[in-house]
Amino acid sequence: MKKRARKNRRSKSLAFRARAIAREIGDLLVRKSRLYGDSLDHPLRIFTRKLSTVDGLAVRLEDKLARIRAGRRDDSEDSHVDAIGYHLLLLAAKRMGRR
Repeated sequence: MKKRARKNRRSKSLAFRARAIAREIGDLLVRKSRLYGDSLDHPLRIFTRKLSTVDGLAVRLEDKLARIRAGRRDDSEDSHVDAIGYHLLLLAAKRMGRR
């Protein structure tokens, strides 16, 4: 009985729920990459010729955060998920040595 109580408590903790959400966001990023191609890593560069991958991600993240901060009516959980996704992509790009 004690094991079950510990498991239930653990599965309801914020850290465990956050890990599950992080996995969902990671899966979403992979699905979007498959659907739209790798436009973040290989953008068309029509207007952003001089921006690096990291700088381009930072611009997208900054724009998303500005929208969240403005508190627009269309601000939903999706906006926060998008911002977390951009954070993860930015971190991945930096760890891969992208500039």
